[in-house]
Amino acid sequence: MGLLAQATDYTDKDFDSLRLRLQSLVDSVFPDWTDFNVANFGNILLEMYAFVGDVLTFYQDNQARESQLLTATQRKNLIGLTKLLGFRRLAPAPRPPRRCSPSPRRRPRTSSFARAPRC
Repeated sequence: MGLLAQATDYTDKDFDSLRLRLQSLVDSVFPDWTDFNVANFGNILLEMYAFVGDVLTFYQDNQARESQLLTATQRKNLIGLTKLLGFRRLAPAPRPPRRCSPSPRRRPRTSSFARAPRC
């Protein structure tokens, strides 16, 4: 008889479900251990492993999502994926010139330097 279940469910990846799976594994391996108190050192280790598992599955899901063109959300990943497919980026279009809007009446400056109008 194996320690792990035959059918592994990969959808329970959050902290609580990982902690419950670890607790059931500990129950099957160590049936005498029944003290799952919050202050118990073994329970602290279980929660630490569940936390690390939660963080690792988050990053694993993020990497899997960013590795596909249809589901990627970060710009640098999209550019890299399109380069792999042979697409080239177009040069950005030139901006149209800015026009200065008429400003309200200004008091004349007393400075001796000539300044360009603000746009």
